[in-house]
Parts: sequence; structure tokens; C-alpha cells
Amino acid sequence: MFTSAGLLSVRSFDNIMGESQDVDEVENVEENVKHSSLLVKTFRCSRLKASPTLSVADIQGALVDFLEEQKSWDLAKFIAPPDGIGWKTAPPIKYLARLEPLMSKLLHVASNTMLTSKKAREALENMGNEKGIHKPRRLADFVDWADDVLRMCMAHLRELKSNKLALDRAFRKGSTLDCDKVKKMLDCIQLKDAWGPSPTSQAVVAEPNQSSTALVPWNKALAEKQLQNQARGPLVNFEDKGEADVNVMDVKVA
Repeated sequence: MFTSAGLLSVRSFDNIMGESQDVDEVENVEENVKHSSLLVKTFRCSRLKASPTLSVADIQGALVDFLEEQKSWDLAKFIAPPDGIGWKTAPPIKYLARLEPLMSKLLHVASNTMLTSKKAREALENMGNEKGIHKPRRLADFVDWADDVLRMCMAHLRELKSNKLALDRAFRKGSTLDCDKVKKMLDCIQLKDAWGPSPTSQAVVAEPNQSSTALVPWNKALAEKQLQNQARGPLVNFEDKGEADVNVMDVKVA
């Protein structure tokens, strides 16, 4: 005779027998997850970079050409964003369209939309000292503000170039003329270049029946095993129930 401590249900016995196999399979999945995390970090490090050939004179020349065309040195009046526009807001189609004359000139020298903050600030400082474009603000305050606004506009254009959904949403809010101006700027953008990969070029697609180390592969055997264990229910606790209360088959434990 076997006491209740020596009895196991067939379901519980199957769970114990498959436990070592499940552990091996889970360890394999964990290794794949670790490997995928390393790949994700690698992709994040491959960010778009400003061209090393972009100079302070290039940025300053684009700004000067624009202001000379406008016959005014009041740069703040032209680039001041409406209230509520920032880095994390949706691309403002009407505001970007208004800046098309300036942004097209900047995109001519920085076609990947990346402006080095250090060089942009130096260009603005030079123009402030030479033309007084910062007045009536303090030069340092104006340089900080203008540099942030210009790079924010570039970021919004970059998002429209690389995100079709954002582009469609923005175009629904603008007029035909606004959309045409933004399209003109987007045609000038080259996100894939020699000094930095395109943000979308690192996408990894797992083809059917093709292994991919960048994604955690689907383990059919492990998934089926987990479903079976869930259907069988938890292990029976014989300390809380009497032998007569458990409707199971008796199994001898060695």
C-alpha cells in the first residue's frame, strides 16, 4: 500500500517528466533574447550623423542668402514657431510650409537634415556679431533659441520623409499649396548617405522558414507544451486533500 504522499496524478507526473526539457527550451529562448538585445543596441548606435563636410560657412551662407532675399535681418520673425509647436508634437504642416524658402537652402547644404549644433550656433553667433540679427535679445539667448528651432524643424521634416503615416496625417491638415511646399523640401532630403545609414535601413525582416538572430524565433514545441500544462492544471497538493478526495490513477514512485 502506498500512502497519499507516494501517489501522484498522471498529469502531475507528466509535468515533472517534461520539466527538464522545458528548462532547456526556455534557456535557448533566453539566449536568443539576449542576442536580440545586443543587436537592438547595435542598431540604435547606428544613428544618422551630420556630414563631416558641413561647415559653419555653409550654414551661415544659407541663412544669409535667405535673409537677403527677405530684405530683412530679423531672423526671429521668420522662424518663430506658433504656440504649442515643439519637438514632440506632430509635424506642423503649415509652419513648415511657411519656412520652405529657408529650409530648402539649409537642406541644400545638409541634405540628410542633420545640423551640428556646435556649427549652427557658431554661424548664428557670427551673424549676430556682424548683422545684429539677435536684437533686442541677448546674443547668447537668441543663439540657443534659434539653434533649437532650426534643428526642431529639420527633425519634423525627417519624420515626414521616413514615416508615411505621419506624412499622410500632416497632409490632411494642410492646404494644397502647403503640401506642395513640403513635398519640395522632402524631395531635397537624402537620408541614406556615405556618413550615416538611413534610420529605416536597419529594419530586419524575418522571412518565412528563415532563421533570424535579430528576432526571438517562434518555438512551436515549447508553446504547445505550455498550453498542455495550462490545460492540465496545477499539481495536486496531497497534504490538503485526503486520498479519497482525489480522483486520480495511482502511480508508484521509485
